[in-house]
Amino acid sequence: MVVVINNMEIKDIAIILLIIGVVAMGSYYHFYPNTIIEKQEPKSILDIKFLGWYENEYNSNEMFFDYYLINYGDVEGKNIKVKCNVDDLNDNNLFSEIFYFGNIASNSYVYKESITKNIETNNNQEYYSYCFVESCDNCEILWEKIPELIEEYMK
Repeated sequence: MVVVINNMEIKDIAIILLIIGVVAMGSYYHFYPNTIIEKQEPKSILDIKFLGWYENEYNSNEMFFDYYLINYGDVEGKNIKVKCNVDDLNDNNLFSEIFYFGNIASNSYVYKESITKNIETNNNQEYYSYCFVESCDNCEILWEKIPELIEEYMK
């Protein structure tokens, strides 16, 4: 038994719909060419987990900052420089120094102490300290993606 719709068979309708589909897909690919997404080169993603700023109890002329340098990326971070600051509560910079860290393996972290000369402080005044990644090769620095940290570190 053959069903006839307005003198047309179902197979004729299917062929017409198939031809319309092919023409529509051809038009789409002709007017909207494929966009090529370039694969980005993998980079290391670096951050600092700051622990503190301390005086060496065995040598009062030395102060040190201790922190973890963390690489969240899938490639080695190279030529890393870490900057450490000490500020008073009025945001006046008391001390600033850049330490050369070197390299860090992918997906890893390293504990580091950066030693400096004694920083002149006043016992009646409060201070705060922080360290951050200043620069590196083939990397993204995590704090540069956070507006509040950009304001803090770049003042």
